Amino acid sequence: DAEFELFFRLMGHTDARVRVEMGHPSAVVNVKPCVLDARFAVTAGNTAAEPSAHDDQPSPADTGDWLSELPEGGVRELFQHLAAHGAVTETEAVSMLGSQRKLRKFSRNFEDHAAKAPFSVRIDMVAGVKRYGREGALS
Repeated sequence: DAEFELFFRLMGHTDARVRVEMGHPSAVVNVKPCVLDARFAVTAGNTAAEPSAHDDQPSPADTGDWLSELPEGGVRELFQHLAAHGAVTETEAVSMLGSQRKLRKFSRNFEDHAAKAPFSVRIDMVAGVKRYGREGALS
């Protein structure tokens, strides 16, 4: 019943962003496993780990399941567009979200939304126009 902080690093065959399930490894203590809402970066490297049974299954990004974790409507549409095309301009974002007010609300909650995506998102200014861009491959 004490708080703790866990530091970890994820390494895999490719750069990706994945969800993490936490549980007790040996089940000596009765701990209910949970899957964290946020996704965490995986660093590509030479890993000697054997492929697991999960490697043959489609990832949530392939199936689009991760989109259901985002609010319905414009936010979901914006991230779906990012996944498919890699970029969304501010003008496109306003169109998808419905208004400038909704874009401001989206901007306030951007980090929470982006944490649920299987890819990193960066915000750039290109010729004075804000642009949301996907970084890395879908995982």
